Amino acid sequence: MILCLGSQSRIASYFRAHWPEVEGIGRADLDLVDPAQVQNFFRESRRRDAVILLMAARNRLRIHGAQDATENRQMAENVCRAIGKKSSGRLIYFSTIDVYGSWPTLPVTEGAPVAPSDPYAVSKWEAEEFLRHEFPNDRLLVLRLPGVFGVPGDSDSAVAKILNRLRMGESPVLSKDGQVRRDYLWVGDLLRAVRHFLSHGLVGTWNLVSGESRTMMATAQACARVLGASAPVQTDPRSSPRDYDLSFNIARLQPHLPRPWPTPLEVALSSFLNQPQLSL
Repeated sequence: MILCLGSQSRIASYFRAHWPEVEGIGRADLDLVDPAQVQNFFRESRRRDAVILLMAARNRLRIHGAQDATENRQMAENVCRAIGKKSSGRLIYFSTIDVYGSWPTLPVTEGAPVAPSDPYAVSKWEAEEFLRHEFPNDRLLVLRLPGVFGVPGDSDSAVAKILNRLRMGESPVLSKDGQVRRDYLWVGDLLRAVRHFLSHGLVGTWNLVSGESRTMMATAQACARVLGASAPVQTDPRSSPRDYDLSFNIARLQPHLPRPWPTPLEVALSSFLNQPQLSL
């Protein structure tokens, strides 16, 4: 049994559609910050001994302060205690590259200093630390993810927002002249990697990224090519606090990744656009 727990129901839905063994449990079915509910849910041994894909009690867009952010740590504590150290279950925790903070030294590796600078990143880091201390490390896999795009109904990711505007015949507007560099991960590659890691028994803490850092301009141009869009990409010289570059050295992870890696960006974009039940 593979249980997908947390608020990121679209990723869970994608996993369930492409991985029949996955059972998705959303916030409406289980309040992960309620210790009693979580304990009751895991009373069955088959659930305690399952593979748990643990996402977030609240994602970044739904965190409005420190109180909301504490729910991610509470979720990790509740699930960890409910499973218990004597179970044979495995736990995969979906964390975030934001634990490295703003303006990290590039390229980022897993050994880079941790400096979370917002409540969401702090909550993810605290949950990581709790799990590493309390859950058997030979059954724990922590994956620090960048921006993930491509799930059905995705309208929040930076990639989806660019595609939205282009499909409507409007020009995406990129800050800092479109020169901010980012690494985005297609949800199909996330699924491939998780399945591969499970089959090979990978544990530890890893930056699960594409390994390809592109300017936002290059990403927008790839979106336009896939759509055959004619609207020009516009730029704005002004920047926001999140307009810092990100790139990663994945030499340590490379031997553990499925091949080929990653899926070419335009192939991933085409898959995103052509999948059923897409709501852009």
